[in-house]
Amino acid sequence: MVNIDWLPTIVAATGAKMPNKPIDGLNFLPFLTRKTQVDPREVFYYYFGKNNLGAVRYKNWKLVLPHPSYTYAEFTLGKGGKGGRVGIVQVPSALYDLAHDPGEAYNLLLY
Repeated sequence: MVNIDWLPTIVAATGAKMPNKPIDGLNFLPFLTRKTQVDPREVFYYYFGKNNLGAVRYKNWKLVLPHPSYTYAEFTLGKGGKGGRVGIVQVPSALYDLAHDPGEAYNLLLY
């Protein structure tokens, strides 16, 4: 579930009316209330920057494409309302089976 799915899910939960204009979000209420185990979103695209594809998820599989990313690892975190220092790392290609590795610890492209 991502941000665009909140509106249709809350509308379904409250019985409210959806806006007249079509939206991209999906209703996750049956999935959240365990009336179904089928995730309504089989494919999901992860973008970074202005419009750069960083990863694609299909069901339990996630393919990560090489791309730059911000990291707080080994940098000072923010404190007192001030932002911390961030670094930029190059994320390598990766393939994860999220059913068995939800923490994305084992890149299957390396095995």
